[in-house]
Order: sequence, then structure tokens, then C-alpha cells
Amino acid sequence: PHREPLPRSMAVIRGYGRRYGWDRRAAGHLKPENALNRAAQLMQVGRAEEANQTLYDIVTESQPRSRRQWTKTLESIMLQLMEYSVDLRKANMVKEALHKYRAMCINTNVQSVEDVVRALVKSAEAKTEAARKDIDDAFARSVVDDLEEGGTEAPDTLLLEAAGAEQSRERSDRQMVVPWMKFLWEVYRVVLDIVKSHVKLETCYHDISALAFKFCLKYERFMEFRRLCDMLRQHMQALMKATTQRTANDVVLLNPDTTQRFLETRFVQLQTAVELRHWQEAYRTVEDIHTLISIAKKAPRPQTMAIYYDNLMQVFWVSGNYLYHAHALYRLYNLSVRQNRNLSADDAQMMASRLLLAALSIPVHDAGASTASAGGGTGASADIYGSATDLSSGEHAARHQRMASLLGYSSPARRNTLLAELQSKQVLDLCHDQLKGLFEVLEGEMAPLQLAGRLAPVFEFISQHQVLEEYAAPIRRVAIYRLLEQLGRVYDVMRVDDVEKVVGFASIAEVEQIALEALKTRALGVRFDHQRKCIRFETAL
Repeated sequence: PHREPLPRSMAVIRGYGRRYGWDRRAAGHLKPENALNRAAQLMQVGRAEEANQTLYDIVTESQPRSRRQWTKTLESIMLQLMEYSVDLRKANMVKEALHKYRAMCINTNVQSVEDVVRALVKSAEAKTEAARKDIDDAFARSVVDDLEEGGTEAPDTLLLEAAGAEQSRERSDRQMVVPWMKFLWEVYRVVLDIVKSHVKLETCYHDISALAFKFCLKYERFMEFRRLCDMLRQHMQALMKATTQRTANDVVLLNPDTTQRFLETRFVQLQTAVELRHWQEAYRTVEDIHTLISIAKKAPRPQTMAIYYDNLMQVFWVSGNYLYHAHALYRLYNLSVRQNRNLSADDAQMMASRLLLAALSIPVHDAGASTASAGGGTGASADIYGSATDLSSGEHAARHQRMASLLGYSSPARRNTLLAELQSKQVLDLCHDQLKGLFEVLEGEMAPLQLAGRLAPVFEFISQHQVLEEYAAPIRRVAIYRLLEQLGRVYDVMRVDDVEKVVGFASIAEVEQIALEALKTRALGVRFDHQRKCIRFETAL
């Protein structure tokens, strides 16, 4: 028999069958005003997937342009959809819904987009932290309370461990925490892509970037940090290529406030890279900061430049780049003396002593190069700058010029230039009394046989100060070079035993290493004759 068509309201209700099923075909007839109630009813009967799908269909359904506008009801639907999607870890739904919602709000209420994405990030962070806390609490309760009764393993526990069925902390993290961390990372990526190019979402963009950096630092996500830096770098490069503002809502990098926000975000990125000890990314971030400083219409604040030089100094030191480390410290010292009114006399004296040691630590036999070779660094320099032996002279000069530009120099840095400036500005007079004679010992007329005795109190003083003790090893290598240089002017051949007596502050192995480095750069003609147990000094290489 012929049946009359059901009314629209009844067609929607047919979505509920005997088993409370949901007919997706009815979603297109569901008004936004009724969507929240329908989703709540589905949640009450345990149909979370269908409830989430209901709200998702409302947001993403195809509508005419006239109907695709922001409303307060739609914002409420979007907030509830984000909450359900977080509970279910539906990253793809979050991405698609946010793109649709941004298109609806772009010309009417952009603030709503910011409210939604902030709520999304907050919820995802809370769920991830709750998962980590549950694991911590579970394993904290497993601590033995009674040492007499619980000091031995039960037989069933031993069998479970042997069979691999015992739940370990690593396995629990992999099953419970890692999925939430992966979801949170996807949320950061999606949100940054959503808010990257609208001027009214600029503050939100930098706030979410800072939260993503905290995530990488808190959970020690090394690879995710690198991907995050690459993504933010692509965003900045896209803004730099867009020289003209297409619409009034586009972000303009040349705007002073915008440039300052990008600088602040890059400094957070640099600090995170230093704490994660990701030195390659730290160096790239320094280059980004230098680019932003160069295009800024007003000079950065002294506090900003102080942080810049301090982090740059750390990057150069870890890479074994003693030359540019010393020059970065010199720029920081000048800035602190001129601008920091709160700098005490003791702090100024410590900075002057550190600057003197840093300048004298630059290898003499490789003063034109940027890095110390074997034994001179930590091995990170090859990762950051590339090995000097693999570079042509043109590439080597370009690399020097690029590092010099980070310090504001128009030409590559030099060791002799820095030492001359320290003398002309009387920095030596401001150092600790125990270090004032070190410059004359290493750079003046030196008595090689008395060198060890004159350096002993210096090394003792350096070892008593944590800030200065890191310079003991490079100072010792420079002293060995100066000793070999002076001995070569007096002797043609010298027994190894006699050299070992003269070099009381270093081992003979260190002496041979420095001699090989100097011979490699053709700075000294020194050869070890192990067969005759002597050292030969050659006047011509």
C-alpha cells in the first residue's frame, strides 16, 4: 500500500532505532539548533562516535555561501565538536572542521576561531598530562611499603617477566601516553597552519608556538622540535616573499610589532634548542634571528641583544668554535658595560676575566679558521658548519663571512684583532689579579723552561671558578703550542724525557697532538722520532 512521506521531524527521529542507531542520511536535515541536543542524547546512550559525527557533519556540510556564516550556535557546536574529537583522538576531523570553520568566520568573527583553537589546545594538553599522571601514579603505587615482606619477587611476577607479559613503564608509556602525545603534536601542527596568516590571529600564532616548544622540551621530543622549527621557518619565509599586502588581514613581516613578536618567538625557540642540546637547530635559529634583526625598522632592545649574544656564545663554544665564541663574548661584554646599569663590579671583573681567557683560548696555529680541530671541540662543529677539510677555499671564506655577519662584522673575525682591542680598552687591568700576567706569559717574550711554574697558579685559580674552568683545556693547548714554538728557536733536537720535564702542566700525548695539528696547518716544523725517542725541530717545512 502507498505510504505518505514522513514529516521532516519524524525523519530525523527515525535515526533512533531499537538499538539507538544513527542514520547519517538524516544529518543533512538536522538544524544546527538541534544538533547539540541530538549529540547529547547520543552521548547518554554511549554512542560517542555517532555524536561526534553528528556535529562534524553540521560543520562540514556543503551549504550555499549565504548560509555559510558564523553564528553563536555554530560556535557552540564547534566547541563541543573539539571536545568530543579530543576524547576520541580524531585528528583528521579536527583538521577538516577547523578549516571549514575558519572559512565561515574569516569575514565576520575571527575571534571565534581563536577561542576554538585555544580551547582545543587546552583540552588536548590536559588529556595528555592526565595520561602521563595516571602512569606515574600507577607505578608510584607499586613501590614496596614493607621491606621485610615485599623485599623479594613473587614467583608469579618472575614468570610474567620471563614471558614478557609484565607491564613495564616503557610499555605503558607506549600504549597510554604516546598516542596522546602524537595527537597533541598533530593539534599543534593543525592550529599553527590555521592561524598563521591572519593579522588578528597573530598573537594566537605565537602563543601556540610557545606552547609547542614547551611540549617538545617537557617530553624531550627531539625530532618533533626539528620539524616544528622547519615549519615555523617556512611560515616566515613565505611572509618574507610576500612583499605586498594582498588584503587588509594579511600579516606583514615588516610591521615593527610583527617583527618584535617573531623575534620573541625565535628567542624562545633558541632557548629550547639550547636546553635540548640541539645545536644544529640552535645555529639555524640564530641565523633566523639575525635575519629578523636586519629587516627590523628599529634597533632591538639591549636586553634582547644580550640574550642573542649569550646564546650565540654557547653555540660557538659547543661546536669548538673558539674564535667566534670569544668575539661573541666580546660583544656581550661591551653591551653589558654600556647598557647594564645593574652590573656590579664583581660581575664586571668576572666578565673581563672570562673574556681574556676566551681570547687566549683561540688556537694560535689555526687562528684564521673558525674551529679547532681534533681535541679542540666536542665534535658538534662538523654537524653545524661542516668539516673545514671538506670545503674549498671559497666555501670556507663564505662560511666565515656568514658567521661574522651574525656578530655584525663586515669581515671575518681574527684573533690578533681581538687581542689588540682588549689591550687598547684596558680590559686586562679589570681582570682578577691572578690572571693579569697570563697575557704576557702566552703572548709576550716567554721563557720556556719557566713556563710550567708560571702557569701553575693560573690553572689553580681557574679550577676554583666554575665559570672559568671550562677554559683550562684550550689555554693548556695554546701554552703547549707556545712552548714548542720557543723550544724550536733554541733547539734542533730534544729528548722526549727532557720535554716531558719542561711540560709539567700537560702530558706528552697532548704535546704530540698539538704538534701534529701545527704540522698539519704548516705553522710549526715539529716531528716526533719515536725510534730514537726525541723531537726534531725543523726550520723549513
